Amino acid sequence: MFPTTVEVIVIIIVGLPIYFVYDFRRGFKEFKQKLYASLWLIVHLFGLSLISWIGGSAFGGMNLIKYPLDFVVILIFSTFMYFWAIHSLYYSGYFDDAKEINSTVKLDED
Repeated sequence: MFPTTVEVIVIIIVGLPIYFVYDFRRGFKEFKQKLYASLWLIVHLFGLSLISWIGGSAFGGMNLIKYPLDFVVILIFSTFMYFWAIHSLYYSGYFDDAKEINSTVKLDED
């Protein structure tokens, strides 16, 4: 729903300096690979915002793409973004760290 998608983008932009400070302290290791692996998310958020903005008026849009066709456009766009996301996987050392931490967690079996 427009402008909620824009608000989400603003929140992410506000959090970016925290990430950059963290990555700077780690020496910007593999920054290009991380950026490429997350590029789909940036495109997806801006695409959803655009589609929401020009989409149905019932959801805050300009009604250039009327409901329910706007949902079909979102479905098609999101499907492309999904395939881009799974093909841009970047396997970093954080996965190994997470596996090690998760192996120490004991779950209650009720």
